[in-house]
Amino acid sequence: MAGSLLLLLLCVLPFALYLGEQRTEFRIKGTKSPYQIPALVLSYIPLKENGKINTDITGSIRTDDLETLRNKISNLTNQIVTSLEEASRYHGYKNPSAGGSLDYFIFDTKEFLYSVPRSDNQVPWNPGVYRPDYHGILSDLSICDYVDNKGIKEVWIWGYHYGDIEPAESNMAMGAVSKKHWNRGNYGDVSNSEGINDMPTCNKTYTLYNYNYGRGLGEALEDHTHQIEAVFKYIDHILFWNKFVESYGETDKINHCGWSHCPPNTKIDYDWRNEIDALSDCEDWKPDGTGKVQSANCHTWYGATCLDDSGARFKIWWMQNIPGKDNNLIYKGRQLRNWWDFLGDFDLALQMGKSLLFPVSSPLPPSPTRLQSPIPTSSLSPTLALTPTPTTEIKPPKKRIIPLTAITVAGGVVLTILLLGLLLFRYFHKGNQ
Repeated sequence: MAGSLLLLLLCVLPFALYLGEQRTEFRIKGTKSPYQIPALVLSYIPLKENGKINTDITGSIRTDDLETLRNKISNLTNQIVTSLEEASRYHGYKNPSAGGSLDYFIFDTKEFLYSVPRSDNQVPWNPGVYRPDYHGILSDLSICDYVDNKGIKEVWIWGYHYGDIEPAESNMAMGAVSKKHWNRGNYGDVSNSEGINDMPTCNKTYTLYNYNYGRGLGEALEDHTHQIEAVFKYIDHILFWNKFVESYGETDKINHCGWSHCPPNTKIDYDWRNEIDALSDCEDWKPDGTGKVQSANCHTWYGATCLDDSGARFKIWWMQNIPGKDNNLIYKGRQLRNWWDFLGDFDLALQMGKSLLFPVSSPLPPSPTRLQSPIPTSSLSPTLALTPTPTTEIKPPKKRIIPLTAITVAGGVVLTILLLGLLLFRYFHKGNQ
């Protein structure tokens, strides 16, 4: 009996080693996958007693019908998801095989049929107008359970910009794990807001975007591009703003990529449809200024027709020129990181160094926190729900894997034959007794 068990163990062990090898190989390969970005979506829609939207509170939003607005919010939410994923594909407009760095899905949605809760935080440049009560809204939802235990990285709020409410386009609460990088003393906030301590601090970092359902996709994407600008200026102002953004709108020098309000060919805010030519190296941007220069105007990002879409197409093009996955760019002898690291997992990216360049020697990053299973799907986007296996784009040093496949399979076959032979021998031996 003991001999049979030993032979069985010897048969199983090679296959276990083989499967373990495959799991190790998959884990390392998996670091090339996009970051999963689970988003929590909230909607605030105040109603009148007759069930119509109270436009006295929301201002003009082109409808007072609840179902019509719900459909608009649903459609815009899906468009934002699709656009941000497309925007994270490095040079995706000219490289169809380019992989994206961000993979969004809607984790959960909540609708509140009343006014956006208002805080006492007055907008500095707009007396008598206040920010939403982000701290109260998020505390009531137990946001740190969502962030720390369920993997939420972004909160999207649909509301309005009217009366005494002015939403912050983006807001951040840096997590306790990144405490040494806090930029506000006893808290951290890298965002396109006034930087006050108005969101609960969790263990991990999360970002809030406050959209206006009275506007469209272009305005929503601008919330994200402004957040990108805030994050990259925080990480490396010179490399990002002085080299990637500037110059723009110049006639006597080479322009680079511009920013949310100004494309490479203009200095006028929101002039995304400008047809004037300007020389730019944005589509081949290199930090040392040696990229290929070409004439750029609105047709560069729009194609044949320069659309009136509040700059949506420009913002996607602009983001696709951000150094992304496999950019192979070098600056001062060091390789540029995938800058989307800081949007995909802010805390993990900071652990690798507060820099848009790889360190000279990159340590193996800690394993990313896995999302709690199962993940609820969203009625807004049922096809976007993904398997809860978040991975990181930060590439660890290569690990040598010994190819055990042939040895383990052959050994398993031989030992299995031996085991079957032993069992047959015992069967016939007992039959002759």
